[in-house]
Parts: sequence; C-alpha cells; structure tokens
Amino acid sequence: MSSIASTASTQQQIIEKNSNDASGVSLCIPFVYTNVTKERVFAVIKSQKVGHIERIDIVKKDKNHNRVFIHFAKNKWGGHPNYNATDVLMNLRAGIPWIVPYSNNGYWKIWISNVEKPENNPVTLSAPRVKRRQRVDLSCDTLKSEYNKVTPIKLNLNDPIQARIYASMPVQCL
Repeated sequence: MSSIASTASTQQQIIEKNSNDASGVSLCIPFVYTNVTKERVFAVIKSQKVGHIERIDIVKKDKNHNRVFIHFAKNKWGGHPNYNATDVLMNLRAGIPWIVPYSNNGYWKIWISNVEKPENNPVTLSAPRVKRRQRVDLSCDTLKSEYNKVTPIKLNLNDPIQARIYASMPVQCL
C-alpha cells in the first residue's frame, strides 16, 4: 500500500515540475495518429500562441497511434497579449484538459505530462550538418564559361533588366 502512495506522490511531483514555468512546461497529447508529424503539432500549438516551444517528442504507442510530448522553454510560457495562457495552465493544473482543434473535424486533448522530462535529447535537437565549401573560384574564366552555358543569347541593352545584368558583369568577362 505504501508503494502505491509513494508512486502517486512521485507522479504528483513530476506533474508539479512539468506545470512550472520556471522549469519549463511539458504537455502530453496521449493519442495522435501515426501520420501526424512534429511539424504539424508545432504549427497547431504555435497558432494557439501560448509560449515558445523548445522541442517536440513523438513516442510510438502502437501500430496506428503515437503519443506526443511538447516541451516549452523555461520561463517562456505565456506573454502573448492576445491570448491568456495562464488560464490554460491553471485549467491543466486543475485536471481540465486543453482541447485544441487541429482540423475541421478533429481535436486533441492535451494534458500536463506525468512523465519526467528527458534532458536534451540529441536525436531531436541535432540537425544534420552540411560541410561548407572550402573555396569558391571567382576567376574570370569560370564566370565566363558559366555565363555562356546559361545564356548563349546576346543581351538586349534597350531592356532595363538586361541592361542592369550587363552593367553588373565584370569587364574582364565580357
């Protein structure tokens, strides 16, 4: 019996932490279809104007459903003048779900997450890095050869746009 009470108190502590703006609010959508992407969740929640989203985690629940966790940045909940985000947070703390429409005939019930927020998840935060080009060749021959490949026609200098193109070309390449 005491393990059930300690589990309940631990879960209550997690909910208190996840509903605190100082530590960053964490919300949960317990049921979404598998075709819902992070971009879709981000767009819908951002349109509600409740705070700055730090990251979104999607966890596979079963074959057709996922669970979504929305983590807001520390001290970034609310602050938008057109929407009263504090009312939403107060209702969530009272156990009232936040109902957000995401399509013409669908809505999500959003709750405060009762799972401990994972620290910086490298999978969700890392972006693919692109190696920068070491050197760009801006020699006259390169420009002339590229120019001849792209536009083999003569420029009409009576046309203002083509005249500006002609005026911006280096003299050595003409």
